[in-house]
Amino acid sequence: MRNISCEKCGNKFICNGSGYDCWCFEKPYVRLDATEELSDCLCEQCLIQLYNERSKNNNQGRSQLQD
Repeated sequence: MRNISCEKCGNKFICNGSGYDCWCFEKPYVRLDATEELSDCLCEQCLIQLYNERSKNNNQGRSQLQD
């Protein structure tokens, strides 16, 4: 378990990432584009926002996630 500050917004959250136990593994995968470099994780709100932005930009007809 790690205490993390979100790379995007700075909010603090807890990652249970060892062994795929973290909440983020329950979310759809978000592919970063080649210009993005993240050194650590995003909080749930920022991850959902990024997913929704990518889905909208890709026009793949995916529904948006809710918090």
